[in-house]
This record gives sequence, C-alpha cells and structure tokens, in this order.
Amino acid sequence: MKSNRRVFYVFYSRDQHDQSVLDAICYLADPTEKNRAHVTVRGPYTQKRGVPAVSRAIDGSEIVVTGVDAFLEPGQNTVFFAVSAPRLAPVWHKPDFPDSKPHLTIYDGNSREFAVMLRSRLQQVNPRFRFRATPLTPLVTRKGQGSFELRAAFDEHLVKTVTGTNVTADAVSNLPAEERIDLIAKLCSRLAERTRADKFVPDRGC
Repeated sequence: MKSNRRVFYVFYSRDQHDQSVLDAICYLADPTEKNRAHVTVRGPYTQKRGVPAVSRAIDGSEIVVTGVDAFLEPGQNTVFFAVSAPRLAPVWHKPDFPDSKPHLTIYDGNSREFAVMLRSRLQQVNPRFRFRATPLTPLVTRKGQGSFELRAAFDEHLVKTVTGTNVTADAVSNLPAEERIDLIAKLCSRLAERTRADKFVPDRGC
C-alpha cells in the first residue's frame, strides 16, 4: 500500500510576535488550515531525512518578503508572499514543483473568488517586510489527518491590538470575506511597520 505520509522541511519566523501575526493572517484567510505559517524549503519525502547542513545554512538568515502573488490554476487557488534570501536558493529543493519559487502560502483553499479578492487587496497594500528564519523543522502530513495547531496559535489579543477588532478563533469562519481580508491587510501593514522600525544587518549569505 502506498503511504500517504509526506515530510517537508520548513522554517518559521524566529520572532514570536511576527510568527503570531503570520499565523493570524493564515487563519483569517482559511480557518480550516491546520499548519502554522511557514516557508517550505525541501520535500515532499516519504520519510524524515538528515538535513543538518541545510538547517545551519538557513538558521538566522534574513528572509525578505518582496510582494504578493497567486497560483490560480484549474483546481488551485493559492495566494502567497514571495520571499527571497541569499542563503535560500542554493538549498531550495522541491522536485514535485521544479518551476516554483520560495514563498509563504497565505491561502490555499477552494474559493477562487476569495483568492482573487485577497490577492488584489494585498497587492494594493504591497507589504514589504523581513524576518529571521528558524532552523529547518520537519513538517509531517498525512492525507485526512492533521492537528489544529494554527487554530491554537490564533492570538485574539494580538489581532485586537493591531486591528482594533475583537474576534475569537471560533468567530472567524462566520466573518464575511471582505471583513477577513480587511483584517489581513491591517496585519500585513503591521509587519511592514515593524520592519521599518527595526535595524536589520544585511545578510550577504555564507
């Protein structure tokens, strides 16, 4: 029997505040999504692999979000942050998607209408921000299975502080699409504001 187990190697933001904002963006976009906001570097594999050298290359590197785009193909409605980093290209390996480029998925759901609306609004906001990467972490998925770590990570207090709107994790799925997108746009602006306020040391790679 063919295994439905898939293993990806991903990284997150080292800054817990920024990670929480990214998680809130993904949960507001799709409250049925299970995994926390991340960038996939390698996979899928059928089992875990040793990637210490790749992990060291990524750990602490500056990741730059350069814009918002989408994969809108038959059966696919994916909106994402395009990302770049000097250390990322040499270790990027996704054989199932050889033409894809590094990105952080915001929405990967069933609604083409929502995906188009979300991309359009965020392209108007044009969020540009940076964050530092964690070491690589294995993300194991199985068809029809998964935890609800993204829902558990939804920080209601943070969302209220940034957007001025009091919304619980339970209430997100009942919000109109326009309101969810408006909240996402405000959270994106918060990330851009934090980048402008921070003093990043340019990352020239290794």
